[in-house]
Amino acid sequence: MYYELSFVDEIQDTNEVKIALCFVLSKSERLLTEKQLYRVVFESDSVNWFLYTEGLKQLLDHGTISLRENPKGDPYVILEEKGKQAAIQLKESVSPRFRKRLLWALYFVWGEIASEESVKTNIKPAADGTYYTEAIVTDGVLDLMKMSFYAPDYEQSLMLEEKIKADPIAFYQKVLVYLLHGKRKEVVITDEII
Repeated sequence: MYYELSFVDEIQDTNEVKIALCFVLSKSERLLTEKQLYRVVFESDSVNWFLYTEGLKQLLDHGTISLRENPKGDPYVILEEKGKQAAIQLKESVSPRFRKRLLWALYFVWGEIASEESVKTNIKPAADGTYYTEAIVTDGVLDLMKMSFYAPDYEQSLMLEEKIKADPIAFYQKVLVYLLHGKRKEVVITDEII
């Protein structure tokens, strides 16, 4: 029986990877950490890890990008002037299909970052061996909602935390809609039910 082998469609050249990284950084409206930049590349399925790390190292060694301190620990990747020029002049060296995939992945990661920044969670053990998952939904300036949820064990507390973090804005909206418009369901008993 004949099976067609399919290979992952990736950028295969270190120079092209370097241009792709400069392209992503030039299109990013917010600073990206090394981990976030890698998440963009990983989500795009455009570059393998080995070429990514080699390309990143070469960009750092040549001063095309630099790392700047981030208050949270993981440094930001800064595109220097050489990198900005490379992104403009050489972007055509990277196939449009890869550029589209990289941009899609960049927007996806921005959404993840926004979700991560809009909620703070904390799991606290109770005296009886149970747990509480606390959630604070914020808009970046104000705390919009603070809630605490009981969980009989740590695994369920983690599950609550994951669900809240998955889409904190939708979580907040649903709670708010229920509080403003929710009603108890009226039960109508008719002769047919009896």
